[in-house]
Amino acid sequence: MSLSVQNITPVIGAEVSGVDLAQIDDVTVAALRRLLADRGVLVLRDQHLDHEAHKRAAACFGTGQLHLHPLATISARPLTVNLMALMCI
Repeated sequence: MSLSVQNITPVIGAEVSGVDLAQIDDVTVAALRRLLADRGVLVLRDQHLDHEAHKRAAACFGTGQLHLHPLATISARPLTVNLMALMCI
């Protein structure tokens, strides 16, 4: 993957392109974790993640535990919130 980074502000946030979170490798995970620690917020546009891919991507940045958001509707697939400062749009 060809990782490209554009800072959103001088202090916080970066938009990352060239990454497909559905097919992320260990080298890219390490780079994104360093970038997240440095910039605090990452924006990755145009991610098309099914439920399982979302769980795999979240596990790269957190504990691997899925959490039920208090406002989520109880269902077979509750909303999961574990990406912390990782925003996929």
